Amino acid sequence: MLILTSTDTKKNYKLICEKLLNEKSCACISIIPKMKSLFFWDNKLQKNKEWLLLIKTTSKSYKKIESILLKYHKYEVPEIISFKIDKGYEKYLKWISGEIIN
Repeated sequence: MLILTSTDTKKNYKLICEKLLNEKSCACISIIPKMKSLFFWDNKLQKNKEWLLLIKTTSKSYKKIESILLKYHKYEVPEIISFKIDKGYEKYLKWISGEIIN
């Protein structure tokens, strides 16, 4: 499973990554730095610099990760989106599963 979330500070993404990895709820987190996000919030157009986190995990760990994200994310309504992985390099997918403690 791939879970996406974004945050607007380096401090917050580092905290989230540390918590997720130390809890062994994911195998890897890739970070796309300083992307631009545009959206409406409170009827105002927001233009934010954000870091996108690509969290590699298993379906069994989704609820645990969601709970950690909701606890440590600074946004009132954080982006938390998941995608099931239908196919991938078998050894890599096995590595992901082997790194996670449910």
